[in-house]
Amino acid sequence: MIVTQQKRIPWSWVFFMTLPGFATNFVEGCSGNPLTFTMRKFIDNPALITSLFSVNILFNFAVAPFIAYQSDRIWTRWGRRKPFIISGWIGLIVFLALTPVAPTFWTLAICIVCYQFFEDIAFTGPWTPLFNEVVPLPQRGRAQALGSLFGQFTGLYFNFILIGHFDDLAYFRLPLRPGRYWTLTGEQTIYWMAAALVIVMVVHVAFNLKEAPVHSPVLGERFSMLRFLKSVFGERQWLLIYILIFSQIALNQGLGPMGALMTTEQFGYSKAQLGEVGGWVTIARMAIVIPLAGYFADKLDRLKMFQTCLVLSTLHHFTYWTYIHVFAPNHVPPIPAMVAFDVAGSFVNLTAAIAIGPLLFDFVPRDRMGTVFAGMSFVRGMVKIVVLNGVGVWITGFSRYILRLPKGQYDYSSGMLYTTALGILGILASIYFAQQRKIGRVIEYGRLELQDSPPATPAEAAVD
Repeated sequence: MIVTQQKRIPWSWVFFMTLPGFATNFVEGCSGNPLTFTMRKFIDNPALITSLFSVNILFNFAVAPFIAYQSDRIWTRWGRRKPFIISGWIGLIVFLALTPVAPTFWTLAICIVCYQFFEDIAFTGPWTPLFNEVVPLPQRGRAQALGSLFGQFTGLYFNFILIGHFDDLAYFRLPLRPGRYWTLTGEQTIYWMAAALVIVMVVHVAFNLKEAPVHSPVLGERFSMLRFLKSVFGERQWLLIYILIFSQIALNQGLGPMGALMTTEQFGYSKAQLGEVGGWVTIARMAIVIPLAGYFADKLDRLKMFQTCLVLSTLHHFTYWTYIHVFAPNHVPPIPAMVAFDVAGSFVNLTAAIAIGPLLFDFVPRDRMGTVFAGMSFVRGMVKIVVLNGVGVWITGFSRYILRLPKGQYDYSSGMLYTTALGILGILASIYFAQQRKIGRVIEYGRLELQDSPPATPAEAAVD
């Protein structure tokens, strides 16, 4: 059985700890292109589509921070984080299964809101602190890489097999009795497979993971909004970490759901071709990016690794936009060029993700992981909801007032100009964080805990 609070763990434990991430990647896959096409059955306005996508981000800072914060402060016979994870996953299963059969826009909107709500209770809030409680600092880089590898398997299956069959009316047939079948559409198969995987993970986490008792000064502390705000935002170190969160969002914020519409509507490719492009990109990630990035994430300075990727990502957005509008025939890049640009972008983004995941928790003590992750979730949610909606508003405004396109036509690629500007701001934020670490204003608690040195609190460190 997997147990928390160990200084070194078997790699088999790391493997089993990444399995729930595999299921969550499948759920996140449903929240990408499939959810875009599901909403497209009822609405077509880019700003409205991104607004619905931002519901999940709203819960990132309305629900997940409270759950993460409380998971540092409760204790039950099942642990302190597991009760949130199990209950949230059960709710997620129900509404994920209902999403593809919603008959109207409003019932679909309710399903989206509910399944994103329960996903934040189960995964966005308590899972990352629990994962880092189990996996010690020296193994986190490679653990992050392994989790990313599972995510790429999900991407392969989505891109090469599922997304091209989204519109199939009889994609999967389940035999009931001779001559009678239960027929599933391609859309239903995608969402219901995700729900089935989450059911398996509920059983896995419930019976194969044990939280060791903790001795923390905040255990049993009652919730109050003033105490919450002070704990989450009252330490300078935590605020510096949140600055790095902005840089992370600046790097990862691409076109979001508009990317799929750019490929299918603006460029005129089919959903199957969209899936093929994503599939070949995924193979390149698995074969090249993940093994190298996972190895170096535990060997090199993670912050410098992340900053390098941030600069390259910003250049990638602008270069791709320039290629589309200056060099591509009829402003439509051929599939090999799309694959090349997507491989380059994914190489940078995935390498950065493998570096930043462990990096953030290098500066957080174990007994405050939920508290600081609450702040990360809150800041991440607030920033993402602004920048994601900004993509939709930018594309709508640029298409209508700059390009003067007819109503209902959009230049989705113009969003790359927006993400380029965002990347520049992220670079500046990461430079400031690096300067603060260099002068000793950021403490690496993870390494202190490995050395059996009782780490000072940020307040004590400031006095020293």
